[in-house]
Amino acid sequence: PDRIIILDIALMNDYFREKIRTPISWIDHHDPQEKLPKNISYYNPKKFAPDSYIPTSQVAYEALHAEEGMHELSWVAAAGCIGDYVLPNFLDELNAQFPYILGGHHDLDMIRYHSPLGTITRMFSFLTMGATADANNNMKILTRLTDPQELTEGTTSRGRFLIKQFKKIDKQYQQIL
Repeated sequence: PDRIIILDIALMNDYFREKIRTPISWIDHHDPQEKLPKNISYYNPKKFAPDSYIPTSQVAYEALHAEEGMHELSWVAAAGCIGDYVLPNFLDELNAQFPYILGGHHDLDMIRYHSPLGTITRMFSFLTMGATADANNNMKILTRLTDPQELTEGTTSRGRFLIKQFKKIDKQYQQIL
């Protein structure tokens, strides 16, 4: 590859870090790393504001949202923020673009547990669990979604497939609880 992009990973394996010669862009929000090889471009808001807690999904969205086609993915970045227990700073923009996605809520816990966005957040997490082949297939399909209603309403065949996969994993999760 021309470049490796690493998102939201607190620590990188030393062997990987030292042996890979391909340029690496690493965006994170955990405790900052020091003394990195020259092939790694590292961005972490905590380097500039140690007490900050800004999810990587928000950092990536802020960096890319002006690019063509990226504004429509605000719901993906928002799900990442909710997964990190943070209300995204673009909540009003998200609500204007997708009025149904917050379920009328503006409180973090209510959004996380009682809104379509909270369901999407759980779906993103659960769909990467299970057998590696299944998780990889789910990820491939997730990268092709264009609208959150594919996941919340099953408006496409790929959305219905992912909903079915999610319900299967969620059923196992609920049995554990």
